[in-house]
Amino acid sequence: MTELHPLARAVSHPSPAKGGLPQWRVITGVTLAPVAFSLQVIASYVVAAERCGAGSNPDIWLVAINLVALAAVVAGLAVAVVNFRATRSEKPGGHQAVQEIGEGRTRFLAYCGLCASAIFGLAVMVQFTSILTLSTCLGIASHI
Repeated sequence: MTELHPLARAVSHPSPAKGGLPQWRVITGVTLAPVAFSLQVIASYVVAAERCGAGSNPDIWLVAINLVALAAVVAGLAVAVVNFRATRSEKPGGHQAVQEIGEGRTRFLAYCGLCASAIFGLAVMVQFTSILTLSTCLGIASHI
């Protein structure tokens, strides 16, 4: 059997922490917040369309849907933070190096999970606030 070329031996694995994190944790950190937001929007729309049109008050359902979505986003953010901390030693440098160089795929995915959770967490809070304040069935608009 032949040996590897010297250039092939000089290059390190692009994801040395790949085996250090379970795959389910990486996937959960990246996808939990966007899925929670999507389900929040769909469920809120369905509940508001069905209940408001019938003249009933869907306030408890809308609040519950949004609180569950917010809890899921917080859980996704927590998993992403734990993943990002667990991959700290994968490649040298902070999050700037992860963005610029792109080495360390597991750390990059953990960083993507942090960003996605923060962005979709903000979206969930905006959606929840709009339901509380602008809904004709619920919120300030129903009292005007």
